[in-house]
Amino acid sequence: MFYHRFNEVPAEERLHWRSFLVKLGADNLKGLKNEELLVASHKSVYIVYTVLGDVGIFVVGKDGYDELACDLGSCSQFLYACLNLSLYSPPITEVP
Repeated sequence: MFYHRFNEVPAEERLHWRSFLVKLGADNLKGLKNEELLVASHKSVYIVYTVLGDVGIFVVGKDGYDELACDLGSCSQFLYACLNLSLYSPPITEVP
């Protein structure tokens, strides 16, 4: 499963980015510990990525969004706390 959200990325570039991130994750996320951050850059694009359990998290920034990608390191504890709550908490209600 691959969930993604693109802001201000033309439709014709989205498939390229999706396949690039899948390959980047397959090559580098194996054996990575929770909360370890990896950084990649290409031209003016910055990618910060990590894992939380079996979930790969990628933040890509370019132009006006490059600071968001670079700032992931400083806000990663908050991100992990939110994801831990939503991924590993028991459901609030049971399905009959």
